[in-house]
Amino acid sequence: MKRSVLWSHLDKPGLEHLFLHAREDGVLADGQVITLEQGVPLRAHYVVHCNSDWQVVQLDLDMLERQEASIHLRADGRGNWFFSEGEPIPDLEGCIDVDLSISSFTNTLPIRRHKLAVNDSVEIVVAYVALPDMQITPVRQRYTCLSDMPGERVYRYESLDNEFSTEITVDDDGLVLNYPHLFEQVTVK
Repeated sequence: MKRSVLWSHLDKPGLEHLFLHAREDGVLADGQVITLEQGVPLRAHYVVHCNSDWQVVQLDLDMLERQEASIHLRADGRGNWFFSEGEPIPDLEGCIDVDLSISSFTNTLPIRRHKLAVNDSVEIVVAYVALPDMQITPVRQRYTCLSDMPGERVYRYESLDNEFSTEITVDDDGLVLNYPHLFEQVTVK
């Protein structure tokens, strides 16, 4: 599967462009986000590598106007995280996915990996990256599949640490079509 997807931000000016290439041996997601964060223009570039089971094995995130603002992490797909130099990150132990605060794509990771049937749910812990401050913290989340129609699946997403909940709609590839008040996929004709 190869996809090029564009999302508009709904809560502020912004766009996200993703090139996604999923092969038998793994997944490459290469994206750029241009938006406002805390009233300041932000340009970020991310590359997420996953194994064939959609488990994150590498995250590279660069704030493009600030050279000192980069994150380069590696993971083993079993919940162990390391800085690029090999130093372990104990605070992220047990996290399989990443969740970038400015990206709709990172919702795709648990959706693709768990392949939930209608009314099934899964609780996960993600490595949440808040931008623009680049703070990484473990965050508990729950995804519940509410409906499965051709071309459109609906999931309830819950952030269990702050009691946030919403229903997101995704396409057959698990890519967000609509995340209320935050992101909407731009239809290209």
